[in-house]
Amino acid sequence: MTSPKVSIITSTYNRSYLVGDAIRSVQAQTFTDYEMIIVDDGSPDNTHDVVTGFDDPRIRYVYQPNAGLAAGRNTAIRHSRGEYVAFLDDDDLYLPHNLQTQLAMLESRPEIGWTTGGYQVTNMEGEVGYEHQAWLEYPQLDLHTWLFHCPTCPSAVVMRRAWLERVGGFDEQLPQTEDWDLWLRLAYAGCQMACVESIVCQYRLHNLNMVHNAVKQKRGTILMLDKFFANPQLEPNLQAMQPTIYAYAYLKSASREYIANDIAEARSDMARAIELDPSAVENQSEKVYQHIIGWASNPLVSDPICYLRTAFRNLPASAGPLQKREREALAQVAMMQFFSAYQSQDWRTVRRMLAIAIPSQPSWLRNPGVWSIGAEAILGPQITGQLRKLVRRLRPGSA
Repeated sequence: MTSPKVSIITSTYNRSYLVGDAIRSVQAQTFTDYEMIIVDDGSPDNTHDVVTGFDDPRIRYVYQPNAGLAAGRNTAIRHSRGEYVAFLDDDDLYLPHNLQTQLAMLESRPEIGWTTGGYQVTNMEGEVGYEHQAWLEYPQLDLHTWLFHCPTCPSAVVMRRAWLERVGGFDEQLPQTEDWDLWLRLAYAGCQMACVESIVCQYRLHNLNMVHNAVKQKRGTILMLDKFFANPQLEPNLQAMQPTIYAYAYLKSASREYIANDIAEARSDMARAIELDPSAVENQSEKVYQHIIGWASNPLVSDPICYLRTAFRNLPASAGPLQKREREALAQVAMMQFFSAYQSQDWRTVRRMLAIAIPSQPSWLRNPGVWSIGAEAILGPQITGQLRKLVRRLRPGSA
């Protein structure tokens, strides 16, 4: 048989109600020279019937006893034949141009071994809550970036098989972050990586996403970093970065745990981050302050104000001056939400954010734009418009 250009790797477990959508999103691709290998990782539901029910020779079903996500992906890779390898989680969806867009870059730039694109964060009804455009925040996908961040999801990745064979597949010993670990190993091995400036898939949020389990995510991240820094051949400049990298990992974990209301874990991890990187609490704890503020706009945060109050009221003693900056943080985030809600004409949120921002930072009352939007939110657009016309007529020199 002629090998397809690209192999799409999917491991699924007990998600017969989702995997069919993933398959249909692959069948809708504008690029059609592919195979999709779906490994059923010992599902007790009717996954077999759903997958084999697709009358498409490009869709291949493989069963294995339950061994975990990383093992399922590795099994799928072993059964695949494509020059390129793409990934699709069973609860995510490709957008129609995904393969065509990423393969165009890989074909035109032979020095690139791995690509990713942006993705939409959606709910299960397909409503888009956020678009992650990795190329804007992380223009350089180099080793330094991967040591601190994982700026993509597996479903947005397409890579050359040759690089996968060079570094090996997913580490089946890692309970979480096995994808991040693989991307990090690729970067360390010298694989050049690039972003296509296009939204290529949908990352669907639901209650069973691994991303919701903050403590497991932290443990996976620390295990991954432990593995990386255990390398005796690691360059001295990388070894010297170890405390800062671990501090950032604990800081990020603390923010996730504040969101999940895992208060004891969050406080402990925040204290550990400060212990590893004392500079985090220099200059009025600005580094930690900006990190907490940044997470307020994360799509995992349903109520930014509640998240901020939880974080600032449950800081470790070592956070020092940061404990006194709650009102400042509330005002800053409330005004961001205020102007965003105004753009979408969400007047209820405009009023709520105004009621939080002004008591926290009364200086916002000197802002004419805030006055104008606040009046419109309280009085209504029609009355506010009439008042503006009256004010213009009463101004000296007006007609």
